[in-house]
Amino acid sequence: MTKTNPRKDPRGGFTYIAGTVLVASLFLAIAGLFGISINTEDSTRLILEPSNNNVVKGETFTTNLMLESNSPINAVQAEIKIDPNLLEFVSVSYENSPMDLWINEPVYQAEKNAVIFVGGITRPNGFTGQEKLMSMTFKAKENGSGWIEIMNSSVLKHDGTGADAEAKIVNAEYKINDLVENNSQPA
Repeated sequence: MTKTNPRKDPRGGFTYIAGTVLVASLFLAIAGLFGISINTEDSTRLILEPSNNNVVKGETFTTNLMLESNSPINAVQAEIKIDPNLLEFVSVSYENSPMDLWINEPVYQAEKNAVIFVGGITRPNGFTGQEKLMSMTFKAKENGSGWIEIMNSSVLKHDGTGADAEAKIVNAEYKINDLVENNSQPA
């Protein structure tokens, strides 16, 4: 019986494994040096933008609902809740949304104080990236501060099973004043 020397074995011995580890380490070091991010974790978010907003009482403003995902998505549902004492719902627009199959089109339900929707994406490989699902316009009624919140949401993966993508939620905070706060320092 002949033993092979693992340091000289070209089929996967010690030298081959050490070389592979060295090449992988060099690649990661170079990627880090040039700011290349290597993210293998699935990440999905529903985002209300802008996340911070100072508004003048009586003014109308727009909040966008964004979908961001690095794994394919094919369905989204949610309620976008507002404080009806501070905000008045004006309109919702979803013309250029990547969602092109609506089970319930976005509509404001006054009894829930929320824009409610359920929709799907029929792209062959699902949705990845970041795009605006819809824009909502509100009027600032009274001075105060509060949140526009995503509630009862569900984002489903385009994986053949409709698994939950476990989307992270980013809500929007707003402050309503008689005058917009000036954040600049006097000269």
